[in-house]
Amino acid sequence: MQLRRGALLVLFLATAACSPGAAMLGTADGGVTVTAGKTVIYSDALAPGWEDRSWVTHDLANSSPVSAGTHSISVDFVPYAGISFSLPAGVSTTGAANLEFDVHGGTAANPAIAATAEIVVNGPWGPEVNIAPYCAGGAIPAGAFTHCKVPLSRKPRA
Repeated sequence: MQLRRGALLVLFLATAACSPGAAMLGTADGGVTVTAGKTVIYSDALAPGWEDRSWVTHDLANSSPVSAGTHSISVDFVPYAGISFSLPAGVSTTGAANLEFDVHGGTAANPAIAATAEIVVNGPWGPEVNIAPYCAGGAIPAGAFTHCKVPLSRKPRA
């Protein structure tokens, strides 16, 4: 995984790095289950089959703040650190339109958070995508969660 600056989650393997600060991730829906065309990576816990390959201080059972459910992922981002999840069995992106998640800006609005993905095992990593423009209102607020919907058209396809 080639990283330049911070990140959050991704669809197949994981995400990248960002400027110093904390961010919390949560999901509005649950669990790796594929239901109604959704593949769940995290819902109060990492979904079955997914592996945590992060290289940053983080907590997968953070109790506050949360956007839904009882837990969120807290991340203490520093330069060249990232939170990363892998599903060794792979996941089909056929028919998938977006990578969706909730993010909390921590103490600063619009933290520089980017996402990237490796769609093919041992393949190239896609371009980093700044997630803020894909969040509700086009920004990540300080002190609150917002829903982000990053189009997979911005990511590489297998």
